[in-house]
Amino acid sequence: MYVPTSTTVLSENPAVFVPILTINGWILMQRKVTGGSVTFNQMWVDYRDGFGSPTGNDNYWLGLDKVYRFVQLDNVRLRIEVILGSMHAPFPKIYLRVKSANFGWNFDTSRI
Repeated sequence: MYVPTSTTVLSENPAVFVPILTINGWILMQRKVTGGSVTFNQMWVDYRDGFGSPTGNDNYWLGLDKVYRFVQLDNVRLRIEVILGSMHAPFPKIYLRVKSANFGWNFDTSRI
């Protein structure tokens, strides 16, 4: 179940609420849809700040600054789920890089 909500935890300014979408308690970080009007061909600043709407049915990216603020909190977990249509698909390798190619994580889910 998708639940639209907002939080100040992910905001640079503690007085400003950031709209988010939660799914069974997990925060939606990205949604990629075929034929979306919002493209993933964006400038760096857009990947930093985020683009699209969490509550729409279009392409969406939460934003690296918000992800960074979130992972600074205690006891956070990253869950990666890939859904193709109505099917969950195995995703063998995931690469996450933050700020530079010298810092990041590689996940090989084929070994799980």
